[in-house]
Amino acid sequence: MVHGPIWRQPPVLAAASLFFLNGLGYAALASRLPELRAALGLSEPQLGLARTGFVAGIVATMLVAPQIVRRYRAHRVAPLAAGLYLVAVCLAGAGAGTASFALWLLAAGALNALVDIGQNVIAVRLEKLRMSTVGGAANGLLSPLEGLQAVGVAAGTGFGLLTAGRVPLPHSFAVLGVVGVLVAAITFASLRGVDTSNAGRTRPRRGGSAAQRVKAAYPPRLRWLAAMSFSALLLEGALTNWIAVLVADAGVSLFSAGLGLTAFATALCLGRLCYGTIARHVDQVGFVRVMGGSVVVGTTGLVLFTSAPEVMLISAAAAGFGLANLHPFCTGAVGHSSAPGEEEHQLGRLNRIAYIGIAFEGVLVAGLTALLGLPTAIAVVGSLAVIFVVKAPIFSTEHHWAAMAAQAR
Repeated sequence: MVHGPIWRQPPVLAAASLFFLNGLGYAALASRLPELRAALGLSEPQLGLARTGFVAGIVATMLVAPQIVRRYRAHRVAPLAAGLYLVAVCLAGAGAGTASFALWLLAAGALNALVDIGQNVIAVRLEKLRMSTVGGAANGLLSPLEGLQAVGVAAGTGFGLLTAGRVPLPHSFAVLGVVGVLVAAITFASLRGVDTSNAGRTRPRRGGSAAQRVKAAYPPRLRWLAAMSFSALLLEGALTNWIAVLVADAGVSLFSAGLGLTAFATALCLGRLCYGTIARHVDQVGFVRVMGGSVVVGTTGLVLFTSAPEVMLISAAAAGFGLANLHPFCTGAVGHSSAPGEEEHQLGRLNRIAYIGIAFEGVLVAGLTALLGLPTAIAVVGSLAVIFVVKAPIFSTEHHWAAMAAQAR
């Protein structure tokens, strides 16, 4: 199924479309928020409150998403949820009313959680199949797929730039919804009959107190990876949302502030897309240390040299490059150390913790800014990357399921 050039295989192309649609949906909506705010007559606090429904939907659904994906299989759930996710986003963006906007965003978040678990399960299993048949390195497929999600974000932003002020909200989102549903339908058809899971699954045993069950569900290595993934997503959200503000507050032009954010986002995207070509030529543990150090150096440069455009751009790019593969590596580490058929549960446990980082980022940065100022807040958040430098050995291939199975024999 995964012989030959990897990017020509229908299952891999289908997985790529899932990651792309995941990034496209909310980014397309976010790019039209100024118009939506005006159309709905919302203040900025009201808009912010309504938008929290998206994250709330993700976090709440993560509690049950692994069970749903496990029961109905990732190759069915993920494309179906992706199509419905685009529909929900487009209905939220149609500007029908404040209640409709909030409720459809909540639904979009819930569906996004199913897409996220499903796409990662598919990607991890395809990567395992590839490594067992034609060889390859861990994350050599997963990281570029995560990069395609960033490409989807860029496409969604481009959609906003092209349609804002030119095409009415209902019309533009109707077109986007139709395109999204068609792509999801093609993806569903491409994955039809392709089940990357293993038969003979067993239901996890339950017993003991709640504390014992949590401890059993989160062994030490998974706890560390969940904390690291939480840190990576919190960092990514904080720098995405605050780089431009940080630079503008230093008295630099708005154009330069935009360039700083562009440098960060571009390095983040390219770092993921390009990892597949170098995956077999780098030591993963050493690479993680370099990435973590790059984030620390980049955020330090952003804080200390904000008013120096050249240094600021280099620092933003360094932070983006460093962050590019941190969350994908955590996903891959959990997926590759999971027994066949158990990926849904393990990735679900990771993402339940990790996605809280997205929800927590705004509150944390706002609170730190009120106490210490924005530059210090960014510096404090950036220091979270030190965990990757210190705990890099956790990404050693000795933790992979194939290696553990071989040792058991």
